[in-house]
Amino acid sequence: MLTTNMWAFFVVLSYTGLRISEAAGLQWEDIDMEKRTIDVNKQIYGTSVLKYSFIPPKNEQSERIVSFGDTVAKALRLLQEWQKDERLSAKKFNPKDNFVFWCPTFPGYPVQVTGMGNFMRKVLGKAELPTNLTPHSLRHTHVSLLASNPRVGLPEIQARIGHKSNSKVTELIYLHVTKNRQFEIADDFEWAINN
Repeated sequence: MLTTNMWAFFVVLSYTGLRISEAAGLQWEDIDMEKRTIDVNKQIYGTSVLKYSFIPPKNEQSERIVSFGDTVAKALRLLQEWQKDERLSAKKFNPKDNFVFWCPTFPGYPVQVTGMGNFMRKVLGKAELPTNLTPHSLRHTHVSLLASNPRVGLPEIQARIGHKSNSKVTELIYLHVTKNRQFEIADDFEWAINN
């Protein structure tokens, strides 16, 4: 059920904070494996897998370069290998666009954004995990984990996920997480002054 393709899709969502429509619209030319960056310059839009178009990102701030680390690099390399094999065995293949993530039933075509929530629920159910999580939950978790790192500030998080600098959503998540850190700041200060 969880192919390399879908596994890599959820890894990228989790480790980059991309919106699902941004990840679904990625093409290989948007990925720089050497610099380890993703150029978010569009998102996918469509009513079906076979009828899609590209539209600009959600807002001006959403057009951005997002860095990634070892886990995403490994997932993307494995995905490239998987796609080589899948391309050879596909009866019908999308000749038009070079998508990073493919629809499970139509190789080379984009994943269907509206179906990813159901897919994720099935996978979570099989793993006996809470099924109320959505692909967008991964974006919120990404923000929360970044906010829990004292070296990462609110402006950096907002730039990474493509939020405006006055985004109330990011601020609320950030403030909730950093409020818990207030109790650790005294120890952090002690460490900094003594080292």
